[in-house]
Amino acid sequence: MKIISANIAKDGTITTRFSITDSNRNGLDVNGVQTPGVEALAFVAAYIPNGQTQYVDYVTTTDKATTNSNPPQIQAGTDSKGTLALVDPASGT
Repeated sequence: MKIISANIAKDGTITTRFSITDSNRNGLDVNGVQTPGVEALAFVAAYIPNGQTQYVDYVTTTDKATTNSNPPQIQAGTDSKGTLALVDPASGT
């Protein structure tokens, strides 16, 4: 998978243009219509502030505590509920 571009609109909508290919660089159709198999996709939307090395995630999830010594943890989350508009299944873009 290769991210071609990403944008966050003023209303918070995130748009990502990407391509997905097999090991021979042939495009894959994530819906499995033109190429075999459906591809499950999820994205982490994050940024690295200027002068920093650690990213800040836009989507988080809370991992439940497993013991008294391991409290709940806020972790980076993924979003897989967006709308997919496949433009060119031959190239995987």
